[in-house]
Amino acid sequence: MAGVVGMSGERASRADAAAPVRARRRPSLLGIAVTATVLAVTAALAVTAAVVNGHNEDRLLQLQTRQTGTLLQAFVQGLETPLASAAEIASSGNGASPSYRRYATAFLHTQNRFVSVTLWRVQGGRTVLVSTVGSSPLAIAGTSHFSRFLISATTSAKVGVLGMLSGSDPRLGYAYASIGSAVRYVVYAEDRLPPPYGTKTAKGSPFADLRYALFLGPSQDPHNLLATSEKTLPLRGRTAHTVIAFGTASLTLVAAPVGSLGGTLAGDRSWIIALLGLLIALAAGLATDRLVKRRRAAEALATRIDTLLSEQRTIAETLQRALLPQRMPAIPGVEIGIRYLPGVNGIEIGGDWYDVIAVDDTRFFFAVGDVSGRGLEAGSVMASLHYAIRAFVSEGHDAATVLTRLGRILSLTRDRHFATVLCGYADVAERRVTIANAGHLPPLVVAGPDDGSNRFVTTGTGPPIGVTCGAVYEPISFTMDERCVLLVYTDGLVERRGENLDEGLERLRASASAPDTDLDAFLDDIVGRLGADGSSDDTALLALRWTGARK
Repeated sequence: MAGVVGMSGERASRADAAAPVRARRRPSLLGIAVTATVLAVTAALAVTAAVVNGHNEDRLLQLQTRQTGTLLQAFVQGLETPLASAAEIASSGNGASPSYRRYATAFLHTQNRFVSVTLWRVQGGRTVLVSTVGSSPLAIAGTSHFSRFLISATTSAKVGVLGMLSGSDPRLGYAYASIGSAVRYVVYAEDRLPPPYGTKTAKGSPFADLRYALFLGPSQDPHNLLATSEKTLPLRGRTAHTVIAFGTASLTLVAAPVGSLGGTLAGDRSWIIALLGLLIALAAGLATDRLVKRRRAAEALATRIDTLLSEQRTIAETLQRALLPQRMPAIPGVEIGIRYLPGVNGIEIGGDWYDVIAVDDTRFFFAVGDVSGRGLEAGSVMASLHYAIRAFVSEGHDAATVLTRLGRILSLTRDRHFATVLCGYADVAERRVTIANAGHLPPLVVAGPDDGSNRFVTTGTGPPIGVTCGAVYEPISFTMDERCVLLVYTDGLVERRGENLDEGLERLRASASAPDTDLDAFLDDIVGRLGADGSSDDTALLALRWTGARK
């Protein structure tokens, strides 16, 4: 009996020991599969979000870096015009004439970052200092390196750039040569640079959202560092770089974002998806929420890109208008009207311009021109021709000679641009106009209310500027009737894609009507009639009307 009891007790203890083993159930294969699938989907979505966000951040950083580089290029264009004007004034005066010294002194005062402007004569491979305005330049006169730099400026159509970045007084030198033959004059200006490290960035600056480093040259050489927002280099993390044309040299801009360019939410999206995926893996609402957020992020990115393109278009228009005369001279007896219309799709600088220059109490000079192409190069050519015309008019040349001399400045082979120009002199008292035409569209005489129909002025049209060097232009003269308007324009007013030019000219002739009020209303009417369909090209208009009786 005791044995039976003992055997029964042993079996009971074995059963008790086996019971906990049977109670520990393994996860089902379906549960493991579901869990693994949800975790895999969550991980895939998190990684995808991180990759997409990284790609978007890279694109935004590249776009902002290129836009900032475009603004740096505009600095050279703004510098080239005054240096070129100074060089041409020196050339026309055979050296440091009083006109040149006044211009150079005014340049130092308006460009207060420059400390020195010197004039050099280059002839037969030798360089001679002619004039110094401001302090002495840091570049050592007579050294072979500096002499080669000055000589090389005479063979280039761009601003020469010389870096002097070592030492306690870093500087950049800029040189531009006059157009000439045996004797060339080179204007050389030096810019004193602040310490490169820890450069402060103004609020609203294109650099405000970036950590950056700017180098002179095509590489990231620490010895050629111009400016940086950091105390130590190189930049860490996500970076982008671009090489920018900077006169005869180049700039290398390296940039990194201060934070997330797409916003804080875009930067943390992968972590958010991972957390939500772990917490509510089976909730359909989470998937819907992720899709909505991703769609909003894509829309925000598209809006950001549209904003950047709009800002670039605004920059181009601002630069274009800065290169055009902001005010026309007040000429008694003559009313002047102007318009500049950028192309509807253009986000680059155009080459259209106009100008009116008072010569004396009875005469004034006017010009309208159009440089082929678009972009910074076209804008630079336009500015060079614009200021060269002013220099030639100040020397007293007639309209045909002005065009001939412009042909020696611009070369289609060298500069890859040509220009059409119509210019002339007008006698206020006699209402007599003498014009010369270099490949430009004919001006339109808009008749007064009682003077009959409108007519185009038949001109002796010569080749465009830059096509043929030394071309001779034939001027023509005519008299303006009282209350008539002389309209000079560029091709953006009449040219349309897929349409013959004669159709556009006839449309202009038929639609223009003499204004009953001022020229602003007249030009508004012309633009309203002919600009309704829009043009991809820029348009410049100049209208002249005699307001006094003929003496």
